[in-house]
Amino acid sequence: MFDTHIHVHRLEAAEHYVEPCLVPAINEEDWSQMLQLRKTHPHLWLAMGVHPQHVDGWNEKTSEYLSALLENPAVIAVGEIGLDKRVAVPFELQERVLRCQLRLAVACGKPVVLHAVRSYDRLLPLLEEEQIARVGGVVHGFYGSVEVALQLEQLNLAIGVGRLILDPAAKKLPEVVQAVAQHSLLVETDAPWREAQDDWCRCWQEIADQVARLRGWHRALAVRVTDENARRIFRLPQERNVE
Repeated sequence: MFDTHIHVHRLEAAEHYVEPCLVPAINEEDWSQMLQLRKTHPHLWLAMGVHPQHVDGWNEKTSEYLSALLENPAVIAVGEIGLDKRVAVPFELQERVLRCQLRLAVACGKPVVLHAVRSYDRLLPLLEEEQIARVGGVVHGFYGSVEVALQLEQLNLAIGVGRLILDPAAKKLPEVVQAVAQHSLLVETDAPWREAQDDWCRCWQEIADQVARLRGWHRALAVRVTDENARRIFRLPQERNVE
């Protein structure tokens, strides 16, 4: 099991979660808290970046600080970064800061964790322009068409499948899970949600079980495939199977 998107630093102490996992930042204030948490939790891997909702504070010092953080071996990705047409931040500014962060990722050879809402028409060409296929990564909490998912695959980007797959009203996502290559699937909780949960491991398993049903897999295969995908995409050692 590998949860590829969970904000552990925002959980309550009693809440259980999957380890290993990838913990993404959403703003600069997260960075020091996440680094401190990593000192006592070696199974947490970190993604550092600035979410589109918070890019209005971006400046040259932010860029320099992020560049320095990316030298830390525990920081394995740049994220959570992207474009979001719902947030009250000028889209032009979102694009400019996203380009800065994509260039940092390519320069240091680390994958990206992307957030995209109603923005694929602009995001896809931007990612191609910035040659993101060189480092790859994941679009987390994906909700788009099969066509968009296949375009993302061509850019070396995986599809992060989250709790939306459990919603019967989400008609497009099951088709995406069935259409993309198995090496493009990751499972995430994006915890915490607004509803309190005492066991995020169970939530992860419910999402993985639905992926397994859609692909015609047993749970064990869904767990193995998504774990191997996470380790490959984020350049981590594969676990050794003990018979």
